[in-house]
Amino acid sequence: MFRCVRFQTARLVCSRAGRELRGGDLAPLAKPVKARIPGQQYAPGRIAALLLSCWLGIAFAEPEVDRTARFTNVGDAASIPDGVVTALAQDARGLMWIGTTRGLVRFDGYEYKRFVAHAGEGHLGGNLVRSLLLASDGRLWIGLDSATVSVYDPVTDRFSNFRPSSNNDSAVASASVMALVEAADGTIYGGTRGIGVMVFERGASAPTLLREGQIGQQAPRSDLIHALSIDANGDLWIGSYAGLRRRRGNGVIEDLWSMPGVLEQVAVDPIFSLLDSGERLWIGTQGGRLAFFDKASSKVALAQDSEVAARPGMLDTIADLERVSDDEVWLARSSGIEVRDLATGALRRWIGHEPERASSLGGSDIRAVLRARDGLIWVGGFGSGVQWHDPASRWLAVLKGEPGFGGVFANPNVSAIEQRRSGEIWLGTRGKGIAVLDSQLNLQRGFKPGAETGLAVAWITALTEDEFGAMWIGSRDGVHRYAGERFERFGVEAGLTSLSVRRLSASSGELWIGTSDGAFVGRVGGQTIALSRIAQSDGSALSGEVNAFAHTPDGRTWMGGNAGLYVGTHQGVAPVSFATGASTVLGLLLDRGTLWIDTDIGLHRLDAGSSVPVSIGRRLDVDGDFGANLLADEQGRIWTHRYIFEPGSDRVYPTPATLATDFGTGWFRSYDVLADGRFLFGGSRGLLVIRPDWFAPEAFEAEVIATSIQSGERSLPLTTSSLELTSSERNLSVTFAAIDYRRAGTLRYRYRLAGVDANWVEVPPTQRVAVYRNLAPGNYRFAVQADDGFHGYGKSALQLDVTVQPTFWQRGWVQALALLAFVGTVALGVRVRFALLRQQALELERLVAQRTDQLSQSKLRAEQALHDLEMAKDHLVQSEKLASLGRLVAGVAHEINTPLGVAVTAVSRLGEINSEAWRALQEGRMTKGELKRWQEHAGEGQRLTQQSLDRASRLVGSFKRMAVDQSSEERRRFDLALFLDEVRTTFQPSFRSTPHVLNIDAPSGIVLDSYPGALFQIFTNLVENAMKHAFTDDMRGQLSIEGAASGDEVVIYVSDNGRGIPDGHRAKVFEPFFTTRRDQGGSGLGLHLVHNLTTGVLGGVIDIVSISQGTRFCLRIPRVAPSASVGTQALGV
Repeated sequence: MFRCVRFQTARLVCSRAGRELRGGDLAPLAKPVKARIPGQQYAPGRIAALLLSCWLGIAFAEPEVDRTARFTNVGDAASIPDGVVTALAQDARGLMWIGTTRGLVRFDGYEYKRFVAHAGEGHLGGNLVRSLLLASDGRLWIGLDSATVSVYDPVTDRFSNFRPSSNNDSAVASASVMALVEAADGTIYGGTRGIGVMVFERGASAPTLLREGQIGQQAPRSDLIHALSIDANGDLWIGSYAGLRRRRGNGVIEDLWSMPGVLEQVAVDPIFSLLDSGERLWIGTQGGRLAFFDKASSKVALAQDSEVAARPGMLDTIADLERVSDDEVWLARSSGIEVRDLATGALRRWIGHEPERASSLGGSDIRAVLRARDGLIWVGGFGSGVQWHDPASRWLAVLKGEPGFGGVFANPNVSAIEQRRSGEIWLGTRGKGIAVLDSQLNLQRGFKPGAETGLAVAWITALTEDEFGAMWIGSRDGVHRYAGERFERFGVEAGLTSLSVRRLSASSGELWIGTSDGAFVGRVGGQTIALSRIAQSDGSALSGEVNAFAHTPDGRTWMGGNAGLYVGTHQGVAPVSFATGASTVLGLLLDRGTLWIDTDIGLHRLDAGSSVPVSIGRRLDVDGDFGANLLADEQGRIWTHRYIFEPGSDRVYPTPATLATDFGTGWFRSYDVLADGRFLFGGSRGLLVIRPDWFAPEAFEAEVIATSIQSGERSLPLTTSSLELTSSERNLSVTFAAIDYRRAGTLRYRYRLAGVDANWVEVPPTQRVAVYRNLAPGNYRFAVQADDGFHGYGKSALQLDVTVQPTFWQRGWVQALALLAFVGTVALGVRVRFALLRQQALELERLVAQRTDQLSQSKLRAEQALHDLEMAKDHLVQSEKLASLGRLVAGVAHEINTPLGVAVTAVSRLGEINSEAWRALQEGRMTKGELKRWQEHAGEGQRLTQQSLDRASRLVGSFKRMAVDQSSEERRRFDLALFLDEVRTTFQPSFRSTPHVLNIDAPSGIVLDSYPGALFQIFTNLVENAMKHAFTDDMRGQLSIEGAASGDEVVIYVSDNGRGIPDGHRAKVFEPFFTTRRDQGGSGLGLHLVHNLTTGVLGGVIDIVSISQGTRFCLRIPRVAPSASVGTQALGV
C-alpha cells in the first residue's frame, strides 16, 4: 500500500516502501536540485487533496529543477521587438520564422529580416502574429488578427492575404487566428477566437467557416478556438473555450464532453494547446491543467502532478505542447517549461528562469516551443525573446554553486580540484577558501581562512592527496597540509624557497611541487616535510615556472614549464627537445604509454620508444595551446575544457562556443577526473561537469542557402537553382548563409563564380555576400561552401546556374547576318580589286625591267657597304670594351670643359683689356676714370678665372678619389669604435665653424678586416654632402654615425635631420654627375663614389631608408672584406 511518509508546508512526498516517487530524474551530470516552482502555495484545501491523493495512490512530487539546461539567446529587443514572441516555425530551407506583436521576423543565424504590414499587395496582412504553419508545399501560413491569414511564398518573396466572407463584419474584425494545421490532402484549417474554424481548401480563393452550430449544439463559446490538431487518421481535434471537439474525416463533428468518464471541471477551463502522440491526445488549458484524452476509451484524465493545481487564483497557462524527442514533451507554461515523459506523461523536471545564470531560460512566460530539424529546441515567450537549447550538449553542464558554510561555494571561482579516495571532492577557489562536495556534487562543508582552521590563505592554486590520506594545498604563500584537524603551513623553513605554488602532485611517497621558480620534492608520511630543489642533470638548479607533472610506472617523472620539458627523478632531470620549437609546456598527461604534452604552440604526443614529441595541434590547424588541462576518456580521446581530440579519426572538436557564458574563463591546472569517469574543470564562473561517455561527435552537414539575390533593384527568387539576367542586368549580388545555428559565428565561407573567379574567395561569416558587376553575356555557375574549421569545406554547397542574356546586337543570328553581309562586301571588293590589279600588272612589267638594271648597280654598292659594316663591327667590338670607361671619361670631360672654357674666355678677355690699357698708357690717353675701369675689368676677369679653375680642380679631385688608388690604403684589422673616434677627430675642425653637431655611436669590440681608407672616404663624402645640401642657413643640424654588429656583417647608419631627399631623386642619387646644386659647385660624383666604394671595395650594400625627418643612409658591409681583386674589378680598375 501507499503511505505518506513526510508532510511539510513546503513539500509533500508520497512513498511506497519508503522510496520517493518522482516524475523523472535529472541526468547525472550534476546533482539533482529540488526546489519549489516560483509562486507555489499550499492552501488547506490543497493539503486535504494531497492527503487524499496519497491514500488513492496518486503520487505528487515536486519536480526536479534543471539548473544545468543551457539556452543560447537569439537577437535582442531591436531584432525581436520588445522581446515578445508569439509563435515559431522553421521553413523547408531551415530558416527560422519568429512571430511577434510587431511583425514577422526571419532569422538565418546571422541576420534578422522583419516583415511588417503595408498598404498594397504583396505585404504582410497585419503585425500581430498569432500562429505559424509551414505547409507541405513550402509556403508559410501566418495567423493574424481581424481573421486574416497571410501566406508567404518563398519563390516570389511575397505575401497573399485571405479573410472570410461574413455578414457580421464586426465579428470578423475582432477575431484572431490562434491555430493553424494542415490535413493530408493539403487543406488548411485555422482556429479563430470568435468565428470558429476557417477552412482553406486547395485551389479555393477564400476560406469557408465552420461556425458554432456546426461544431457543437451545446457550446455557447465554441467559436472561441485556441488549439487545433490533426492525427494520422485525418481527424481534426478542436480545442476551444467550451472544451474538446473532434471532426471526423467524413465531416461528422463529435462533442467529446458529453461522453461518459469526462472530468466535468475541465469544461470550464479553455483549451489552449493540443498535441497528438498517437494513442492519446495531450491537452493544455488556460488554467494550467494538463489532461490526456485516450482515443481508445474516449476518456480524459488529468495529470495529477500538475503543479498548477497547488496555485489557486493564478493562471499558469499551457500555451504550447511540443514533442522534442522520442521520449520527451515540453510544455510551455506561464512560469517556465515542464519536461514530461512522452509515454507516461510523468513530470521529469522543471526548467525555469534564473536571473543569476546568464544561460538559463530567458524568462518565465513561455508561449512557443519548436523542435528544429537539426535537433535544437527553440523557445520564445513574452519578455524572454527567442532562445535555443541543444539537447545534444547534455554531456556537459556548469555547476554555479550554492550558499552555505560562509558562502565558500556561492558564485564559485574554481582554481584547483582534487577528488579524494573517500569520494570527497575538494575545490580550491580564488578568494573564498576551500569547498568540499560529495560525489554527487552536493556541498558538504567548507574551509575559510582563520585561526580556527589554520588555513592562512583564501586563494588556492593547487590541491593533491598523498598516499597516506593527507591533503596538500598550494597557494601563493607556500603549501598547507590537512590531516583531518587543522591546516599546517610549510614554507621557506621546509626548504621551499619559492612560495608561489602552481602545481602539486603526489606519487610513490613523494610530494612534487611546481612553483613560479623551479620545482621541489620531499618525502611525505611524517609530521613534517623536508623539501629539496630539483636540479638538472648537469647540477644546475631548474628555474622558471613549472606547470605540470606526470609520473611513470618505472618511477620517472615528467615535468614541464616555461623552460620546456624535462624527465628524471628527484635526483635530477634532463631536458627533452621539441622539433617544432615549442618553448613552454602548459600541461602533461600520461595515458596508455603515450605522453601528451600541451605547449604554447599546440598539442604534442610522445609515443613509447620515441625521443622527440610530434606536433598534433599544428597539423589540425588548432591555433595556440590546447587548453593545458589534459584528460583522457575510456575511448582514448584527449580532453580539455576547450577541445576534444579523437586520435582514431584524427579530428578535433571544440566545446560549445557558448560555454564561456556560463563557465567564464577556464583556469589552467584546475581539473580532475572523478572515480565514475566524469571530468571536472574549474572556471571563473562555476564548475564545468562533463560526461565524456555521453559525447558523440556531430557531423558538419549544414546546408548553404541564398538569403538574398539581387540584380540591381530587382530581387530574384531564393528557391531556384538557376537565374536568368536580362541584357540590361549585368550586376549580381548574392547573400548566403549555412543553416547551422550552433556554429554560425565560427563558420568560414568560400565562393566562386566559374568564368570570373579563377580561385575560391574565402570570407568570414561577417562578409557573406558576393558582388559581381558588368558581367558579360554567357553562362556561369556560382557556388558557395562552408567549413566549421574542423571538418573542411562540406559537400553541401549552394550552386546557382546564372545566364546573362546578350543585347540585340550580341545575339548569334544578328551576328551571323552581319558576317554574311561582310563576306559579300569583301567578295565584291575582291573582284573590283582584281580588275585593277590586271591593269597594274602591265605597268609593273615595265617597271621591273627598269628596276632590274638599277638593282644591279645597287648590288655593287651593297657589297661595298657590307665590307664597311664588317670593319665597323670589329671597331665597335673594340669600342664596347672601353664603353664604361668612355662614358665616365666623357662625362668628366664634359664637366671639366665648362669651367676650363670659362677660364680661357676670361683670361683672353683680360689680355685684351690689358693690351688696350697699355696702349692708352703709351699714348698718354690714360685717365683716372679709364684706370678705374681697367681695374674693375681686370678684377672681374681674375675672379672668373679663379672660380673656374677651382671648380675644375674639384672635379679632378673627385675623379681621382673615384678611381680608388689601392696603393694608398692597405687592408688591415681595426676596431670600428676606435676608427669612428678617429673620424670624429678629423671632422672636428670642420664643425667648429658651423652650428651643426656630429654624433658617433658604436660599441667597442666590433673588429673589421677591411679597408679603413675607403671607409673614411665614404664617411667624408656623406658628411660633406649633408653639410652642403641638408641644412638651410638658419638650421642647427644633427648628424650621426651609428654602428652595430649583425651576425657576420656590420650595419652603419649615417643620418641627418635636415630637409631630406625628395622621393623623385632617391633613385638617382648614386648615378654619376647627378646633382641639384651644380650652380653651387656640386660635381655629382660624391655619392656615386660612395656607392662604388661600398659595393666594390668593401663588398657591401648601401641604401636610403625612410625616416620622419632628414635622410638616413644604411651601409651593410661584411666584417671581412672581399679580396682586393674583387674590389678593384667591381670599380672597373
